Amino acid sequence: MERALSLAWASMVHMTDGFFANLPNILVALATLTAFMFAARLAKKIVVNLCKRTRLDDTLCHAFGTMVIFFVNLLGALVAATIVFPSFSPGNLVAGLGITSVAVGFAFKDILQNFFAGILLLWQKPFRIGDEIRTNGFEGTVEDIDIRSTRMKTSDGELVVVPNGAMLSSPIVVLTGYTSRRLKVTVAAPEGKSLDETRKTIIDVLSKSSLVQKDPTPAIYQTSISSTLEVYFWANSKASSLQQATDEVASAIQRAISVKPVKETLKDGKLTAA
Repeated sequence: MERALSLAWASMVHMTDGFFANLPNILVALATLTAFMFAARLAKKIVVNLCKRTRLDDTLCHAFGTMVIFFVNLLGALVAATIVFPSFSPGNLVAGLGITSVAVGFAFKDILQNFFAGILLLWQKPFRIGDEIRTNGFEGTVEDIDIRSTRMKTSDGELVVVPNGAMLSSPIVVLTGYTSRRLKVTVAAPEGKSLDETRKTIIDVLSKSSLVQKDPTPAIYQTSISSTLEVYFWANSKASSLQQATDEVASAIQRAISVKPVKETLKDGKLTAA
């Protein structure tokens, strides 16, 4: 028992002596690490300001700043470890973590994929906040784009969060990529009216609508051997504007072609409407 206590005491004394012997190195390492932390914050500010001057996305600028902080702090930790433990070599650490890094890479594969996909989306900007897009079976208005995912609000008021990796690997339809989109309405000619008469009525309705764009010019085609016409016109690309334009045009056409012509007949020397 006494021998065990003496060995424990000797070990504690040895550790204490070693701590005080390395105390100057530890203090220098802490000072170095603190300096690197301040340098990391300064480097982030410089990177963010440079990115903003080049008119990059704010989210992308902050992502670059975060990456700079991480790498500068990592460098500071390695330098501090070298000061405390002179035999320590960053090269040996990297070599020793070779297999571990592969395992970590597989474990965080999806996270890294979404991270780099987010950087590419923010860099290339195939769409912006406020655009209406369709991707991965979802359609909605983009509310936010961050490093990991893209948030959309559907027309039903649902929130959809799509990982950026899935966004980048799937087709993206930007519904508001241009200011206008083409719409189609199928119209059947009523009894007693020819297709030419129906066509003239539809053209008159389209020319009076404020929601129908005059350029490109609306077009009307007969695509089958039947009394139907396909009406093509352009409207604002926003979903709400498209629905409003379709409703207004379809309702106006229906009212116009449903009006029965007034026939005047001569009765007792007077014209009367039949």
